[in-house]
Amino acid sequence: MVATHNNRGILSCPLDPVARHAHRRLASFGSLVSFLFLLLPGLVLAQAPERAPSKETEFKKMGTRGWDMNPTRAVPHRDDMIRDERFRLKSEAHGRFQDRLRPERPVTEVSAIKQVAHVSVTICDRTAAVIDAILSRISGASNCSEVTSTQLAAITSLNLRSRNISSLNEGDFDGLISLTGLDLGRNDLSTLPDGIFDQLTSLTRLDLRENELVTLPDGILDQLASLTELFLGGNAFRMLPDGIFDQLTSLTGLFLEGNALNTLPDGIFDQLTSLTSLGLRNNDLVTLPDGIFDQLTSLTRVYLDGNAFSTLPDGIFDQLTSLTWNNKNKN
Repeated sequence: MVATHNNRGILSCPLDPVARHAHRRLASFGSLVSFLFLLLPGLVLAQAPERAPSKETEFKKMGTRGWDMNPTRAVPHRDDMIRDERFRLKSEAHGRFQDRLRPERPVTEVSAIKQVAHVSVTICDRTAAVIDAILSRISGASNCSEVTSTQLAAITSLNLRSRNISSLNEGDFDGLISLTGLDLGRNDLSTLPDGIFDQLTSLTRLDLRENELVTLPDGILDQLASLTELFLGGNAFRMLPDGIFDQLTSLTGLFLEGNALNTLPDGIFDQLTSLTSLGLRNNDLVTLPDGIFDQLTSLTRVYLDGNAFSTLPDGIFDQLTSLTWNNKNKN
């Protein structure tokens, strides 16, 4: 066997047939060793069950409790191992570790959130007359502890007229978000709790006639933007807070007759641009502020009889272009 130089100047040594055969066997043996080396991790973990969990099952496990490092777990497919190892190395290169990943929130919490609207609520600590009125509006309900928030939200009217109610509790009307009519007339109420009507955002009619109210808390009507009729007659009001009606922009009827009002704040009706009827009869008014009706361009009827007017400002009715009834002369 003679060594020669090829055309690139590289030394080559041709092999005889026996040597070439031995070389091929050696190359095949090297390939076998390489294959066994790659297969070795699977042989070491050979205690796997006959049927390993599917990729989908393993993914769900990781999604609920993070990476499962239990050595008795089923051995993943070799391709999956290689892919996971590549991902882990890539994560480490960016300063992140795959085995520290955890889900942000258990799946069970989602269903718990969906059930909130149907849980029982406590109405047993409300005023007794209010409890009775609520139960009367729920078919089959006989116990205050059985009422749910869904049932409360379905009630559209509540009649508490002539129930001898002398006081109300905070939260008596909480949860009645669909209530459109509330009648509290002919009771013995002298005060109202702050925020008692705050959740009644659908209310269109509120009747407080013939109680013993002497004033209204500031802001007590501010959440009643849907209110169209407000009855406050037959109480003991001597004055009204500034801005008490400012948020009632949908109001069409305001009735204050039969009180002890001797004056009205400037601008108290300025935001009531939808008002069509205003009742002020049978009070102790001796005059009215200049321009008090100027913004009431929709007003058609005003009742002023039964007061003690001596004079009224000139032109006080000039802006009431829609007015069809005015009985100011009966004083």
